[in-house]
Amino acid sequence: MHTKGPWRFNPDDFHIVSAEGAAIARVRPMLLNCSDDARLISAAPELLEACKDLAFECQLRNEGGSGQFITPPSQTTLRKLNAAIRKAEGKQP
Repeated sequence: MHTKGPWRFNPDDFHIVSAEGAAIARVRPMLLNCSDDARLISAAPELLEACKDLAFECQLRNEGGSGQFITPPSQTTLRKLNAAIRKAEGKQP
């Protein structure tokens, strides 16, 4: 099991830390896209949770391979998914 989120990227020391401030990982600052990589890594817990919620809510019909949703995703799940994506892309405050 992974360390509970949320995680955040600390650009001062290039560490990804837990909500409690424990270091989870460190991104090598000499890499060209290290800040982008760190944001993506720090969004991992939220992305995983949102993907699990979406997979649960969007059970696809296999009858005839229609691929239609049995039930559409909830607004809460879509908000969580979009927030996690924004965080991974560095667009979240």
